[in-house]
Amino acid sequence: MPTYNLHTEIRDAYGNPSSGALATKGPTIFVMISNPLEGKEERLEALVDTGAIITAIEQKLAEKLQLPIIDRRNLQGATGVGPRDVFLGEFLISELGTQYKGPLVGVEMRA
Repeated sequence: MPTYNLHTEIRDAYGNPSSGALATKGPTIFVMISNPLEGKEERLEALVDTGAIITAIEQKLAEKLQLPIIDRRNLQGATGVGPRDVFLGEFLISELGTQYKGPLVGVEMRA
């Protein structure tokens, strides 16, 4: 299963911050990731990483969806510091009523 870091603020159905969402939904949740310019999308299970400071997407998935590259940055990751593509993407977590559009850092996923 691919891992994606989602750093959006989780809210309940009434729009209030919800610290209990992970307790009730678990650390993984289904999301719809899409290319906001091309309309290509994919539904998948993602890992919610509450300690992440960036939102990451598997490089191969970003390329498959043809997400536009908006930047390239040197970032620290599990495998060290290196250049990473930054894509423009959008995702929807319908179970939580949360939508995000913005930068997604491309990373290589390893089992």
